[in-house]
Amino acid sequence: MLFRYFHSVARPGVFLAFALLLAGCGGSAAPPDARPAATAEPATTAAAATTVVPTTAAPTTTAPPATTVAEQSPEDLEAEIIEAYLAGWEVFFQMAADPAADPAFISEARTGRSLERALEVRSELLEDGFVGAFPDNSVYRHQPQLVGITDDGSAVVTDCMIDDSFKLNIATGDVDNAGVDSLLWATTLVETPDGWLMEFNDLQRSWVREEVPDCDA
Repeated sequence: MLFRYFHSVARPGVFLAFALLLAGCGGSAAPPDARPAATAEPATTAAAATTVVPTTAAPTTTAPPATTVAEQSPEDLEAEIIEAYLAGWEVFFQMAADPAADPAFISEARTGRSLERALEVRSELLEDGFVGAFPDNSVYRHQPQLVGITDDGSAVVTDCMIDDSFKLNIATGDVDNAGVDSLLWATTLVETPDGWLMEFNDLQRSWVREEVPDCDA
């Protein structure tokens, strides 16, 4: 998996999954641009959901003022942060599928160490002649939860990520690091004038070659 490619501290001869590369960490291969969309499953361990009652507002011709964290409902804030979190992974796998493309788009969803590591992985893929891909019957998915907002205003999201991405050798078509890994992430996001951006990815635990849907085994 791409995550393995991140982890140079793995056992000799073994790379951790493609997504694991960010920690500073046989079947036919799908085309590089055929990656599954980043989707989130409802968390099974989250606190009881709060019912949001829709309201009807009169039409207006003036644009509403910019919304700040203090003005947002908890539900809207969480949705915005989770969307930004998933976007951070989306741009990573988009980059991996075509590392030769202009990487400027990565900074639209990542910043800080998260951005730096994605660019390092891009350089490694280019040097080694690989791209990232997913199998035709991919089980790739996320289960993100907003843990909370810290005193400095950053957000922390935990996620049980099921990752079956792999490296595809451009010259030979050979597949490397195929398999399913379950990865428990704790990720920091920061709010910027352009919205929330993924800043740092911290791998809490991994189940290599195992699918552990709730990461609680």
